[in-house]
Amino acid sequence: MDQTSNIRINSLFYGSYEFLMDEKGRVTIPSQFKRLMVESDHDTFVMTRGISNCIFAYPFSAWEHYMIAMRRMKVPTHERLKTMRIILAWASNCTFDSQGRLKIPTRLAGFAKLDRNVMIVGHQDRLEIWNKDVYEKYHGVELEEGYDYETHAERLFVDMMPGVETDDKRDAHPVEDATDLPLINGR
Repeated sequence: MDQTSNIRINSLFYGSYEFLMDEKGRVTIPSQFKRLMVESDHDTFVMTRGISNCIFAYPFSAWEHYMIAMRRMKVPTHERLKTMRIILAWASNCTFDSQGRLKIPTRLAGFAKLDRNVMIVGHQDRLEIWNKDVYEKYHGVELEEGYDYETHAERLFVDMMPGVETDDKRDAHPVEDATDLPLINGR
């Protein structure tokens, strides 16, 4: 059993939504995402520098689980330690205001090149906040460079299905004991 097997996934975000960021750097989080938050999130997302020029926004409870997992890591490599320092240095608690908006920290908004049009994308246990143009360009470049969605999606879905074989006869990752699987929404 790995070190994170006891982590409980409280929120499972998916879907993408376009929103307008106001002049004060505030953005409305889709109600579909807000409903997934639990009491221990305290109406707070922890935002930090993401990958590919987007912001990662974790519900507070998911962020706490990542902090526990970081502390449990064996002695990290120099590269991993440097990456952890960057993630933590950029992290900021963001709590909903009375109108249900989150203020995106100026430094993170600059990193992600946010302007008025933003995309909020659900990605399992976190949200990704993107500049709409950067988001569309990222996906366009991905397709132009010969990325074969069909092949990669098939592999991904097959890898998630215990005991299923692909055309190349490699066995997906069977689950030995379902008690090792993280819980979703506490169930």
